[in-house]
Order: sequence, then C-alpha cells, then structure tokens
Amino acid sequence: MYNQMAKFRKNHGIEYSPGDLMSNVNEEVGEVLREIFKHNVLRMVDEFSDVVIYIGNGLEQLGHDAKSNIERAGKNAMVDDSPTPTQAVAAIYMALSHYLLNKDVHALALIANVALKAIEALGYHAVACVTEKAKCINSREGSYNDAESKWCKNPNQDKSTLYKPNYLSCRK
Repeated sequence: MYNQMAKFRKNHGIEYSPGDLMSNVNEEVGEVLREIFKHNVLRMVDEFSDVVIYIGNGLEQLGHDAKSNIERAGKNAMVDDSPTPTQAVAAIYMALSHYLLNKDVHALALIANVALKAIEALGYHAVACVTEKAKCINSREGSYNDAESKWCKNPNQDKSTLYKPNYLSCRK
C-alpha cells in the first residue's frame, strides 16, 4: 500500500507538496456520507481508501513517515476498533478539526487510521483495498492543477487503460 503511494508521488512529481490536503480529505469524506445514505458499501470502501491515500501521501509530503504514524495513531486514541461508517465519519471530522486548530500530525494520522478501521468493519481487508485503489490511481493519466492544489485525472483518458479496483477480492 505505502509502496504504491510512493510510486504515485514520484511518477507524478508531487513528492514535496501536499496540495490542499484538508479540502481534498473533506471532499472524500463528503462522498462517504453520500454513499452511507445510499447504503453502497463498495463505494464507501472506495472513498475511505481515497482518504487513506490522501492522508498517507500528505504525511509523506510533509516529511513524516506515513506507515509508522498511521499505525501508531490508533493506539492511544479513544476510537472504536470497529466503527460504523457514520461513527468513522464523525471521528474523521473531529480529527480534521483538531488538525486545523493545532497542526498536529497525529490528528492527520488518526484520520487514516479511522478510515482503515472503517474498511475493516465493513468486512474488507483494508490494506488490500487501499492497495487496489492505489493501483487504480497509478494507472491514471493527468497532471497537477495549481489552481485546485491537487492532481487531476485526464478526463479524455482511454477507459480501457484504467485499472479497476477489485474490492470483492478483498472481502474477509
């Protein structure tokens, strides 16, 4: 999972800039909320995987080791090990607020940790799901958009060249 994220950062020239990390994470969590309303488990898994990737890449781009920080984040946090998607979203928004107020790297890592736990609680192997999503992202063409402070996919890319994540293969 972390190797796939590093590959993306290197191949797309975004090794040192997290972009507008908070807006990007907020957008993905908003998408999780929409999928909760629709009861669409596979899309929730997909969106939670995006959250992990944004945070993991952001931590690395800010000069912190994503793997150790994310793994350590859940140890001292008072977060359910098996949160419902709604509980996970609430915990992510609290951690996001804490980060915005205090610029605490542990709050960023907690966001990814909670998203991983939510994927597990939905009945999927979280690392496998995030790896699947990272393979998809690595198959995309696009470029960094300074105005949006994020990497944007090429809308004209031939769909047959895109890797489609197989989340069903990640079921527990």
